[in-house]
Amino acid sequence: MDILVFSDSHGRSDNISAVIENCRTKPDAVIFLGDGLRDLAWTVPDGIPVYSVKGNCDFYGDEETEIIITLGGKKIFATHGHKYGVKLGYGNIYRRAAVIGADILLFGHTHEAFCETLTKGSFDGLERDLFVMNPGSLGYDRSFGTIVIKNGQILTSLGSL
Repeated sequence: MDILVFSDSHGRSDNISAVIENCRTKPDAVIFLGDGLRDLAWTVPDGIPVYSVKGNCDFYGDEETEIIITLGGKKIFATHGHKYGVKLGYGNIYRRAAVIGADILLFGHTHEAFCETLTKGSFDGLERDLFVMNPGSLGYDRSFGTIVIKNGQILTSLGSL
């Protein structure tokens, strides 16, 4: 399963289109982490499932501020991050992911792209490895993330236009 992850497009729908057009293969899903929900309306081709959350700059729509989904047999916790104070640290959001029993944690808000893996037991309450990704800002630094789930393995990477 190939998943594209975007956040913080802030009106730059052209960047979403550019990433999708430049994919070697059509993604199996798109996850959008808020701050630019309107940008999704005409950018993701039909037939690609889109999962999205509302960010602090999304003042419309019915989207939740966090979702828990299962893709490729892995539990994914996705949120924008503002409600967890991620600009001040990651402890709150890591604890929430641990309580949920997530395999993958996705959040945005900081506009700073990074990927890391927290190993089982390395964080209080973490009973399994946790893959963490913030894809950065597609609107400002033109960054995004990819997740590949294959044969039970999780591979994450970051890219930019």
